Amino acid sequence: MTQQTSYTVKSGDTLWGISHQSGVDINTLAKLNHLHGKTLHTLHIGQVIALPASTVQHDTVLTINIKNINFEPIKNAPLKLTYDNQTHEVKADSNGTVKDVLIYDHSHGFKIEFKGIDSQWVTIADHKTLPLGHKTLTVTSRQMVIKGTYYAKPGAQRQSKVDLKNEVKRANTNVHIQPQGATPKPVAKPVDAPKPMIKETRIEGGIPAHFVAPIFTEANLLLSPANEKYRKLILASAKRYDLAPHALAALIDAEANKINGSWDEKSINKETKATGLTQFVRGTWLEMVAEPRSLMNQRIKQENKLGKLIGVVDSRVYYLYEIKGDGKDKSKQKISDSVESELLKWRFNPEYSIDTAALYGRINLEKLAKKGLNIAALAPEDLAKMMYMAHHEGAGGAVAVIEGGLEEKTAKTNLRSQIGYKSAKALIARFNDKPVSAYTYWLYYTLIDTKINVAHFMVKSDGLQPKKTADIASALGAAATTKPAVKAVQTAPLVPSEAGAAVGWHDPLDSCSLRTAVLASPKGATFGIVRKDKYGKPHAHQGIDLKADPGTPIYAVANCKVVAINTIDNKKSYGKTITLMVDIQDLPQRQRESVLAKKPNVKEVYFFYAHLTDMSVTHDDVRDATYIDQGTVIGTTGHTGNAEEMTTINKGAHLHFEVRLDRYPAQAGPKDPPERHLAGRIDPKPFINRLN
Repeated sequence: MTQQTSYTVKSGDTLWGISHQSGVDINTLAKLNHLHGKTLHTLHIGQVIALPASTVQHDTVLTINIKNINFEPIKNAPLKLTYDNQTHEVKADSNGTVKDVLIYDHSHGFKIEFKGIDSQWVTIADHKTLPLGHKTLTVTSRQMVIKGTYYAKPGAQRQSKVDLKNEVKRANTNVHIQPQGATPKPVAKPVDAPKPMIKETRIEGGIPAHFVAPIFTEANLLLSPANEKYRKLILASAKRYDLAPHALAALIDAEANKINGSWDEKSINKETKATGLTQFVRGTWLEMVAEPRSLMNQRIKQENKLGKLIGVVDSRVYYLYEIKGDGKDKSKQKISDSVESELLKWRFNPEYSIDTAALYGRINLEKLAKKGLNIAALAPEDLAKMMYMAHHEGAGGAVAVIEGGLEEKTAKTNLRSQIGYKSAKALIARFNDKPVSAYTYWLYYTLIDTKINVAHFMVKSDGLQPKKTADIASALGAAATTKPAVKAVQTAPLVPSEAGAAVGWHDPLDSCSLRTAVLASPKGATFGIVRKDKYGKPHAHQGIDLKADPGTPIYAVANCKVVAINTIDNKKSYGKTITLMVDIQDLPQRQRESVLAKKPNVKEVYFFYAHLTDMSVTHDDVRDATYIDQGTVIGTTGHTGNAEEMTTINKGAHLHFEVRLDRYPAQAGPKDPPERHLAGRIDPKPFINRLN
């Protein structure tokens, strides 16, 4: 083997083969050679594949925004950045931004120092670890205002601090959304964000300073000018549920979608349908309506003269019911669709959204306490991290992580779904292939610790340093967490004279058996014209149905790349799906010949998984056409789409699995013969190694 800067493709080579032989991550190769994105790319003989100078993979790519306490950008700010055990002096641009800071090892942390007018460097951010992937870090420094502006500027008339604060307060008297009482009604018209009257003057001691009115109000709560209108709502909800307002603000900030730093109360997540300021999905929101402590519960019962409300889950859908009568006359009646529709619109109302987030956080803390965790012993600022952890993992999941009950397979699946296949694979490798250790580290250090910091929402933090999540977990009885091993030394890629392919196969399930339940004939689970429609006419089945209880892991059948997913369960057709593309040279001989027998000149084949519940691949993986090793868990089986009633094997639960010759096979019409509905597909049965 020799060191080279490129490799020339030969007959039988695949990108997977080049990756395996060179030691360069396949996704790095694909990106370097523009073999990614929605357009399909295959190699051809004589094609030159560029190789990187080293096998380095950066953990994090940072964009940094530097702002003062008034949330104004610091133009051309002189900075000193320390990462990867090296220090670099840089200057922010005219927007106070530093772009594309490449971090090789996120676990070494990241420190930012700012050079003031006295030429002294002041630390304004010191992160012990960083999140993975492409991230934006906004640093708001109190030093910029409390100790004077960062550059000299002519002063105005001398004025006392008290006079100055009072004057600027008067300029923003009516910027807040006010709580409406025990049964609040939605605000008819959103209140505009405050327009801070920034006043520059010389005060006692001749130190120049900026003041923004809302910063000096009660509870020492610091909010950006655009979010200042939510102050009184946050304070009211925090008091109502016995939470620190800074903790609640940190929790809201972690959940809210943002537009230029402003929380978006009209946000709708297109993928999850989470809605509103604090991003609640339908079921959880209605569950909170049924909670007697919520403002929504009080209002809906008063205005509609309702009794006790309860939730009922029917076919995986949450519905609200009213309990009527007592004793033998006791009954339940479903809340009308019109009332439910109005309740769901309340997610756009910031008062209900903030109240519900606070109550949901309090309920999660209560659940953690009931499961045996000594939540009462935690400091108020630490509760925010536990609320966020319970929200992210579920109370049971949070306890499993803390008490060591998380399973390896679950940890691996969760990590891949959160940070993508490529990053998860690299992180797990740094923990000696222990997914639980890797996931726990990611959850504590790179998610919760980077998302939640109550000190960021204090005008004066007085040196407060909230505990790390790992330390909080330790206080609750968790075992000590481990840190990732040092990343491998960067080396130059090695390329053999011939790369070849990376042949492999893994059945889509650990145990593959055709389903028999809820079928007119056992053949109904096989491929072909094997079924009849509701009129008794022959009907095509485009794949095979492998019986599986919902939640059964599914695997990438070969070395592949992700080209399509559907995350929306529309109760029709296939529900949630994944489509993988495989170079036929990376298939074993039997599977490869099955493809070539149907389409001799084909270069790639597609594998389609349907009726899924959870997926470990994301839309980012589709966008980047992420490459995935064969045998990787890519999700779990379910009962989505037209299989919604098939909740167990005895009720027909299964994985629908197809082999497609085209990414999007031509769709036949209802009047076409049934054979047309099989176009572009071949029988998957010969591909399965062990079919029971």
